[in-house]
Amino acid sequence: MTEIKAYVRVNRIDQIVHMLKRAGIPHMSMIHVWAVGSAIDPTESKISIELASRVTDVVKIEIVCPETLTEEVISIIEREGRTGRPGDGIIYVSSVDAAVKVRTGERGASALT
Repeated sequence: MTEIKAYVRVNRIDQIVHMLKRAGIPHMSMIHVWAVGSAIDPTESKISIELASRVTDVVKIEIVCPETLTEEVISIIEREGRTGRPGDGIIYVSSVDAAVKVRTGERGASALT
């Protein structure tokens, strides 16, 4: 199993989620976050009083999927998230050793459905 964490522009999330669901990825988590960094698009940034820094709104997508779907998920996020401007985001990929569905006790890939 693979965990994919992607940080993408807020205005690209609808299309990304639509295409992921179309590809058979039924479950994902999304969190609205602020990004701080050198790759922020200056046209979409604002000053955060709390952080005393330039920030931009992004969405963090978290997906755990079978390894057979990893490249397809990455490809969808990359293709649908790209605008060609700084701050389009980043994708991280990690291995997942175990998954347990709390309700049923299912383990491994069957816990993902």
